[in-house]
Amino acid sequence: MNKKCDIIRDLLPSYIEKVTSDESNKFVEEHIAQCESCEIYLNDMKAEIELPEDVHIEERLNEKKPFKNLSIFSQGQKKFTKLILYIAVGSLLLAIYLLSTSILKFNEFKEDKRYIDVIELEKEAIISDAFNHVDSGEAGLIKVFEKYKKQLNMLAIFPTAEVEDELIDTERNMPTTMYPIDYNKATTVIGANGVIKDKSTITPSGYDLGTVVMANDEWVIQFEYRGTYENTIEKYHQLRYYGPRTWSFFQLPILFFTIFIVLGTVWFFMNKQNRQLQGVI
Repeated sequence: MNKKCDIIRDLLPSYIEKVTSDESNKFVEEHIAQCESCEIYLNDMKAEIELPEDVHIEERLNEKKPFKNLSIFSQGQKKFTKLILYIAVGSLLLAIYLLSTSILKFNEFKEDKRYIDVIELEKEAIISDAFNHVDSGEAGLIKVFEKYKKQLNMLAIFPTAEVEDELIDTERNMPTTMYPIDYNKATTVIGANGVIKDKSTITPSGYDLGTVVMANDEWVIQFEYRGTYENTIEKYHQLRYYGPRTWSFFQLPILFFTIFIVLGTVWFFMNKQNRQLQGVI
């Protein structure tokens, strides 16, 4: 091995790494073509550099597998996170829509419920006016009937002593809804055409909420609602005893707002986890 071989062998690492100049490459290649020992030395150097890569390639692939699996998991979780976000936003929009419609329905219900008090006060007013005009005879009862003719079909007065047996389920001095007392026992009956003389021609109302009775120690006042007014009375009765509670108007909006809050919380933490996974990958 001569001095030129020493120079070549000093250049070989750079030559292998391809960082030498074109002139140096030409100088190395011309020498290798003529020097068998330097050629063998070059091949050995290449083998030493390339062999570790071949030996460790499988190991490096195995090291990358967990990260590859983690990447696949991360992509799947990102898609699931987006799905949760879409459902959460959808729940919020639906909750807002349901809330607006519920508020409208609730306001309508409040207006109808307010009318309950009007009906109740109206019932008490009719009875009260009738008792106040009992001493005025037929003229006084006709006056009361005319005042409430939009509501009344008939207005009658009975002596308490003669209908005592029919008042078992009624409270004195309290308007009570009940089946009509036989009009043949009435002292006076007023209809749309004034005083009804032939009481046997009267057909009592078949509507179970259509007749109101109130008694004191001397007189019993009974009135029947007009057939056209029965729908109003029925609505009043249904609202008073079977009307919905306030909660029922807002349970669906509350449900979807709750779903939004739960899903929003889940999305927040999953999104945070996704960023952490992205940092690891």
